Amino acid sequence: MLSKAMFLAQSRSHLSRCSLSSVHLVQTQAAPFGLFSNHRDEADNLDETPFEFTDESYKTINTLLTRYPSNYKCSAVIPVLFIAQKQNNNFLTLSAMNKTAKILEMTPMQVYEVASFYTMFNRSRVGKYHLQVCGTTPCMVRGVSSTICFLTIIIHLGWISDSGD
Repeated sequence: MLSKAMFLAQSRSHLSRCSLSSVHLVQTQAAPFGLFSNHRDEADNLDETPFEFTDESYKTINTLLTRYPSNYKCSAVIPVLFIAQKQNNNFLTLSAMNKTAKILEMTPMQVYEVASFYTMFNRSRVGKYHLQVCGTTPCMVRGVSSTICFLTIIIHLGWISDSGD
């Protein structure tokens, strides 16, 4: 493990070499667009992978559905997807989305559209700690590029693994 003084010295060295173009490169390598828009079959994320809500989750969902008229169950899609993701260790599987569609009387495609639109739904496994950094123009103007550089340095130095542990 590096001492605090060595870390600061290496950080300054790496930070001085960071530029907006290198930050952009890090962002595109870390999260390619296809990761969020396309489903990729994985051993733990297939249509056949079993998923069932727990009794506690069903109670929460039923309570939630009382807030909406019976013909507008689909309005609860985001909260129900959150319940599914929370129950599944911060990971939203294809079978969980299918179960959500069945409960809310929606087509699976409608649920997939919502889950793929919002970045708060993790359709791929994430590490123990999941950091997301805003990369929009207002955030860039406010200096987020230095934050991204700092996080890149920490990962590069091995303080955080690629899996997030």
